[in-house]
Amino acid sequence: MFFALGPGSYEVSATAPGYMTGWYRESAGGGTSSPVLLKDGQKNKTISLALRRFAAITGLVLDDIGEPAIGVKVLSLKRQAVGGSASLVPDAWALTDDRGIYRLRELSPGDYLVVVPTATTTMPASVIETYQQVAITGIAGPREQFLAQTLNSVGLAEPNTGGVKIGSAYFQDGSAGDTRPPQDTGGPLTLYETAFFPGVPTTAQATAVTVHAGDEHTNVDFQRRLVRGFKVSGTIVGDAPAGPLPVRLLPANVDEFQGDAGLEAAVTISEANGTFTFLGVPPGAYVLKVLRLPQTAPTTAMAFNVSFSRDG
Repeated sequence: MFFALGPGSYEVSATAPGYMTGWYRESAGGGTSSPVLLKDGQKNKTISLALRRFAAITGLVLDDIGEPAIGVKVLSLKRQAVGGSASLVPDAWALTDDRGIYRLRELSPGDYLVVVPTATTTMPASVIETYQQVAITGIAGPREQFLAQTLNSVGLAEPNTGGVKIGSAYFQDGSAGDTRPPQDTGGPLTLYETAFFPGVPTTAQATAVTVHAGDEHTNVDFQRRLVRGFKVSGTIVGDAPAGPLPVRLLPANVDEFQGDAGLEAAVTISEANGTFTFLGVPPGAYVLKVLRLPQTAPTTAMAFNVSFSRDG
């Protein structure tokens, strides 16, 4: 009950654990609502608000030999209009438990793509050595500070040396709970590819899961698939100094996602001379993006299209 309200227009809502926020005279789809209009001197206006339960999606993730995949990230992407066009927006995420089971909670009504993403990281040994030197000495000059800025831009504030060293780089395929034998550095790399429900590599092949208020969608399951990893290398050219710069491989349909959606297939850092290498890229079509991070000028980006066949 509210007291001593002046005349005017009021938005009224209610919240409760496990329920979506309810608004006065909200549409059935959860979109528009109506204000409460109070006249001067009006008393005892009674209104009702309907609360709708959140929905959930749950399922099982298995590895390539049918064992539970533990600690694996599962992400939901909601189809919705952004800026006048349809887009896939990251929504909820969860990690699989010791049984390989995940549960995406607090979903509002709509259509979702469910994905088990995998991103590989290739880190030049020179970057690792610079990072280790700073950690030992505590001294970071302009070059080291710029390197830290570059690492932060791709979410690698602390480069990990726990991967496989191949030549002059370290490789990690980002597979949580991975129980495979160590990679054979003398042969082709293998890795789990990003999979959209029901276990396909692209959004075009994926099946959307439609949820309504209070739904509990079960059996949205995955079995991860090992694929051969390709090596991709090149050189950044331009008027300004080339490196070190962050380089990312994103799905070719990256414009379909809002903010890339955290679905990079691979990330790396270029060398000071502009050369870069990705070790272990799964088959597919990609956009290669290089972010230039000058300290005194706005960030710019360059993009190129690349693709790899499953037979290659």
